[in-house]
Amino acid sequence: SNSGAVKSDMDKVFNLVGYSKPVWLTEFGFTVASHGQAGQADQINQVYTDNFNRSTWWQKSFYYFKDMTGVCDSWGLLCQDYTRKQSFYRYQQIAGGSDY
Repeated sequence: SNSGAVKSDMDKVFNLVGYSKPVWLTEFGFTVASHGQAGQADQINQVYTDNFNRSTWWQKSFYYFKDMTGVCDSWGLLCQDYTRKQSFYRYQQIAGGSDY
């Protein structure tokens, strides 16, 4: 999956149901194995930006916090040993978060 596909799918949903009904968007994600560390960070940045630009309905996002594969090439903002991926720092930057 890529952020363009997520945005396209979101557009389809809102074209069908409009913006007056609540919609729960789940299960989008980008693995390091598919996109690389920088690519995963870029994809998260793009989805966050797309959601923010739809602020008439977007309220929150959920992210897998930790990669449980043991090799740090899957989902999540952190490796299994809590090493921060590039996506962690990108999310921290765009969300204005603290150093947890």
